[in-house]
Amino acid sequence: MKGLPSFFSVLILLLLSLTSSVSASPGNNSTFIEKKVLKLGLLLPMTGDLSTQGQGQLAAIKMARDEMNLFFDQLQAPYQLSLDLQDTEANPDRALQSLKVLHQNGINIVIGPASSESARACLEYARQNDIIMISPSSTSTDLIGQKPDNLIRLSPNDDLQGQALASLIAKQGIENVIIVNRGDIWGDRLQQALKQHFNSLKGKVN
Repeated sequence: MKGLPSFFSVLILLLLSLTSSVSASPGNNSTFIEKKVLKLGLLLPMTGDLSTQGQGQLAAIKMARDEMNLFFDQLQAPYQLSLDLQDTEANPDRALQSLKVLHQNGINIVIGPASSESARACLEYARQNDIIMISPSSTSTDLIGQKPDNLIRLSPNDDLQGQALASLIAKQGIENVIIVNRGDIWGDRLQQALKQHFNSLKGKVN
């Protein structure tokens, strides 16, 4: 069948709640087909110092939405995927406020937040209200093993990234490294992981 959805699109579909609101949409031959609107919330940094990351993530999610809606049409399935975008501004407090807005709009599946700090700020509210968050780029090891785990992360954590980066640097014959990092839980933890693994390879981090 043409237009089979990607893995990311299928993941969205499987996690979406089928108790979303229903709206009537015109179908073929001027008849009306009742379509169930599957609402997906987005917590992305559209402004602020991570805005380029958020814009790229939004473009990918829109492609997945269009792919799923085309697939629904091919199957003549009475569903339509819609997006509710909230700008976190790369700010943890703003991210939490935005998550509350999405919850008030009846949404319990959210892509984001993008950063670990914003994810940490939202996690307790997500637990209390049975909201599933799917972060495309949160990597902090501080968020590993949280129970109940309402945060699904699609990127390797900082420890794994630090190990891989240390191995790559060592293979290049580099023995000394000076780190300039972003001063948050992502930058600090990645710095610690890189230093630990690079030191174990007899390298030196200044």
